Amino acid sequence: MPLGAKHRGVAWVGGREIVADDLRPLAACHANWISQTPFGWQRDLDSLGIRLATRGVLWGETDIGLETTARLAHDLGMHTLLKPHIWVRGQWRGEIRMPDELTWQQWFRNYRTFILHYARFAQRHDFDALCIGTELYQPVKGKPQEWRQIIREVRNVYDGKITYAANWHQEFRDAPF
Repeated sequence: MPLGAKHRGVAWVGGREIVADDLRPLAACHANWISQTPFGWQRDLDSLGIRLATRGVLWGETDIGLETTARLAHDLGMHTLLKPHIWVRGQWRGEIRMPDELTWQQWFRNYRTFILHYARFAQRHDFDALCIGTELYQPVKGKPQEWRQIIREVRNVYDGKITYAANWHQEFRDAPF
């Protein structure tokens, strides 16, 4: 992309299996990026478990759906951002809080398993960029060293661009990395 060129992208929701013709209207509108969002599921704000859902979800959130969509987008000259996202039922993920340090350590082990799955996946399938987290305000603000460790571990398995999706309100000012 030439210096000064703008990113023109869309957040792609692949609810059903797609073919190249499904993405052609984006290319015709000069979109040059798509983001794809698989979810990890956390029961509530202080739950340790993060369920990695690669089956039994919308087709575009499965590994095969993500891979296929990325390949079709690349074939049409578009870049791809893989943006894994934690879903907490009925609550904002930015308020995730653990009661003590031991619990935080376990949560970060689980998050690491989740994000490293997608970092390896992004490397294997040539995603142009990877988002290492989305709107995880309290975990980011309160645990910067853990995030720096996650960044190092992601860098060990993924050599593309990385980013973090901070919330617009306060988080973008408070994120320490």
